[in-house]
Amino acid sequence: WPHGMRFACTGGNFYGFRDFSVAPIQPGEKIRLNIMLHAPASPGSYIAHFCFLHEGVPIGPSQRVRFVVKQQRWNNSRAQNSGQKLQVGAHFVRDLTIMDGQMVTPGQEVGKTWLIKNTGKIPWPKGTRLVCIGGNWPVGDVSVLVEDVLPSMETPVSVTLKAPNEMGRQSARFQLQLANGRRFGHRYWVN
Repeated sequence: WPHGMRFACTGGNFYGFRDFSVAPIQPGEKIRLNIMLHAPASPGSYIAHFCFLHEGVPIGPSQRVRFVVKQQRWNNSRAQNSGQKLQVGAHFVRDLTIMDGQMVTPGQEVGKTWLIKNTGKIPWPKGTRLVCIGGNWPVGDVSVLVEDVLPSMETPVSVTLKAPNEMGRQSARFQLQLANGRRFGHRYWVN
C-alpha cells in the first residue's frame, strides 16, 4: 500500500487509542500490528472498530475489538482517616472533539470531549466533578461527575454546551474539583 496509510479507531464507544501511520508494504508482504489499548476507568462493555485509512478513506474490512471492564474496589478511607492530603492529579492528554478555534453556528449544541489522565497516586474520589471555572461563554452551572478513575488511567470526559447566539470568539474553562471544593490538575477549555 502507499505512503500515508494509517491504522485508526473508526467507531464504537471506546476512545483510548491514537491512530498511527503504517509503513508502505509490497503486495503479498505480511506485517504484524501490535496495539496497546488502555482500558477505560469506568466499568462497562466497550467496542472499538479499527481499520486502515488512506487520505481519510477506509481501506479493507474493519476489525472489531470488544472488551468488558469490571469494577475494581479501591479504598481511599485510610488516607482520608489518617489526615493525609489526598494525592490526586490530572493531566490533559488531548482533545477528542471540537478542536481549539473550531467554528460552530450560533445556538448550536456542542459536545466537547477531552482525554484526561489520572496522574495521582489514588483513584479520583467519590464526588469528583468537572466544573466550569470561567470564560466568556455563558455555560451556566455545568458540572460532570468524574470519579473512580484509577491512577495512570486515561478517561474521556465530556460536556454538552449550547453555543451563544452572538457571533464571536467564545471560551469556557473547566477543571476537576473534589467534593470538598478543592480543584486539582490541568485546566481544560473549549474555544
